[in-house]
Amino acid sequence: MLLKKRIQARLLSLTTTKEALLQQEYDSWQSWLRGNKEISLYSVTKQQADRLLRSLGKRFNKNKMFPMILRNDCIRLERAKEATWSKWWFKIPVACLRVGLWCPIQIPNNQEHLIGERSIRECELIRKGDHWSVHIVVQKEVEEPFLNSSTNSCRRSGRGSFGNCRAFARRTILRSHSGV
Repeated sequence: MLLKKRIQARLLSLTTTKEALLQQEYDSWQSWLRGNKEISLYSVTKQQADRLLRSLGKRFNKNKMFPMILRNDCIRLERAKEATWSKWWFKIPVACLRVGLWCPIQIPNNQEHLIGERSIRECELIRKGDHWSVHIVVQKEVEEPFLNSSTNSCRRSGRGSFGNCRAFARRTILRSHSGV
């Protein structure tokens, strides 16, 4: 069974230049979604915008601000090799920079362990008020320890149907990995 978990990281102390580049890319994303195809936007980000528009179809609301979706093959998340003021650095693809934009991020201490053995899926860049955050979706393949495949029921009594059992297993596994 595949388990997905969303990690909410916050971008830290952006310089004026990085803030301006990030805001420009985010504004270009919003403009592309609203039909302005003449804007400079990273090519993979354009593909993600078109994919989002296709999936939303008629439900697209031009008045809503959408998070910028970043594909997993274009981003990088690295732990700082030396003792710096930030433990984690995140690379965001930007149209005007070939190497991308490296930003320091803060991952909550209780979620750092989720990064190691799991694969990173897509990420979302979100602007809320005066700060930026990145929602990182991680995924891991796990066994279904509480599921009996022959009867589609839980091995432990009283856990209910297949769907309830799967939800129970998911909560139990995530708790055991998070130390709760």
